Amino acid sequence: MISLVRVIPIARGISKETLTYFTSKRVATGALVDVLVRTKKIPALVVACETVTPSKAEIKSASFGLKKIEGVRHENVFLPAFVRAVLRASEYYAGTAGAVLHALVPDTVLLRARSLPPVAGGRTRKSEPRKGDTEPQPYEKQILQTGAEERRAAYKSIIREAFARGSSVAVCLPTVEETERFAGTLLRGIEPYTVVIHGALSAETQTERWKTAMRERHPLLLIGTGMILSVPRADIQTVIIEREGDDAYKSARRPFLDTRTFAEFFVEEIGGKIIFGDELTRTETLFRHERGELVPAAPVKFRALSQAEQTLVTMRAAKDEHGSAEFRILSDEALLLIAHAEAENRHALLFGARRGLYPLTVCGDCGAVAVCARCAAPVVLHKTAAEPKRGGNLFVCHSCGATRRPDDRCASCGSWRVTPLGIGTERIEEAARAAAPGMPVLQLDSGTATTKKKARDIAARFAAAPRALLVATSMAIPYLAEEVAYTIVVSLDATFTLPDFRINERVFRILLALRALTTKHFMVQTRMENISLFTHVLRGNVMNFYREELAQREKLRYPPFVNLIKITRSGSEAAVQSDMARLADDLAGYDCATYPAFIARIKGKHVMHALLRIPRGAWPDKELLARLRKLPPSYAIEVDPPSIL
Repeated sequence: MISLVRVIPIARGISKETLTYFTSKRVATGALVDVLVRTKKIPALVVACETVTPSKAEIKSASFGLKKIEGVRHENVFLPAFVRAVLRASEYYAGTAGAVLHALVPDTVLLRARSLPPVAGGRTRKSEPRKGDTEPQPYEKQILQTGAEERRAAYKSIIREAFARGSSVAVCLPTVEETERFAGTLLRGIEPYTVVIHGALSAETQTERWKTAMRERHPLLLIGTGMILSVPRADIQTVIIEREGDDAYKSARRPFLDTRTFAEFFVEEIGGKIIFGDELTRTETLFRHERGELVPAAPVKFRALSQAEQTLVTMRAAKDEHGSAEFRILSDEALLLIAHAEAENRHALLFGARRGLYPLTVCGDCGAVAVCARCAAPVVLHKTAAEPKRGGNLFVCHSCGATRRPDDRCASCGSWRVTPLGIGTERIEEAARAAAPGMPVLQLDSGTATTKKKARDIAARFAAAPRALLVATSMAIPYLAEEVAYTIVVSLDATFTLPDFRINERVFRILLALRALTTKHFMVQTRMENISLFTHVLRGNVMNFYREELAQREKLRYPPFVNLIKITRSGSEAAVQSDMARLADDLAGYDCATYPAFIARIKGKHVMHALLRIPRGAWPDKELLARLRKLPPSYAIEVDPPSIL
């Protein structure tokens, strides 16, 4: 008996949604099999199987040249509701189901699928009642916007109630670090029924925990990154998206999947409940709450409380950005807080938005910015022992990693008036050491912490020291488990120069997180004191910030009032410009604009974007989706991009 089997290849870079193979073995829909794509063996999910009458020889000699399935890894490794959610996500993100599966399912699980136990049957989607149900099962979508302690208390109550009903709870977090910290706050009392899974675990540990999650009959608390949603537990009825506003939920690789959106699809398919939790949820999420699409799991708090004293210090008097004696990195008020930390044996956090010494180097005559020769991104001046003759400094491109010696003259006009500008973490560290020579000073940014282990080590050394100063960028926030007495936001103004529609929300979120870490005094230094965002942060006024942000986005036609689709093309400048002009013509019936990327050249390749604005609720549009899926792989399609730059 010969069967034709249609499968979804689980891999990135395969443009076809499904492929067809033949087999003489018994294979059912839902099975995980091995197939050959070109010459590489990859896993694939069976989505259809049809028995045919021709002989094996006739199949092999057919003009379409079918290949044989190489083997079966598992008879049924995913829940049907999960597969349906994957198919929906592949449409939403204009990609393939195989790429979505590749993004969600750990490679370890796919490779070791033969050792996994059978999957128990699952509850059906909301439109398919369970046996005994008299009507379709509805799904619930909730918002939980409040402080961290209140959220943890609410989650514990939700988990207890779910266990009492005999159902499991899945908690998604944006990063491994957040996952491990969160697990430590909820484990007490339910350790035997808690399974934590993330990509930093060893293959053996990951596999064993996956097996435990499949075998345990008692309801479980599943905690992890987005992969936790692929665990085939039929009793999952509640999904919690903690730290909902974190950009890390959005993948930076194709198919540019957003775990938050996929989780919604999954909950709709299982007929369960999803809770979006954060101290500040996204503007889009608050908008949906206001429209009645999300109901409050608890009263939504629009006032973030803090026990710390709040201060805004204007640095406008120090106008000289040319390195003269008037220019100061730390204000008198900041120096006083550092002195208090030293005298009281406490910790202080000094925050800077950019790493390096000087984020920009500008010509004083023509205004040209020093850029990378490979990708045209602004270069950052760093300290390095590799260039002692140049004062230990080196230009580093944070986009492509290229380095070069600092320029003596402007590359545009030849002027000698080349001036470094701005405040990076290395300058802040120098100022901190000068201000408190008797205190340990640590630095935590992507330059000093090139791995998660190094970041954990620096954060642990800071926490263990009786008194210390930590100079850090926003990447440090997930690693800071302990509160600090004093926080000084030394330099943040340069962030506002990025022409991105989400920049205000990102800055507001960073400042709220830093404020929440602080117990005694929270200080912001700025030369832009008239920006209302700072006032809203210091007062913890989330509502006023949200209202202003929403009004600005409506005026400029940004989410949540539209869906954005960004299409990116890179290559030779002539080819890219020609292709994007042709694309704009092909999409003439839609609201489409083409423009150079903010960093217009990356690794020698010219980069352009096309931006589509789709009316809210009109995506996926079947006609547009069909057009986008016909584009060759040289076009990168990103739905709901976190940035349009």
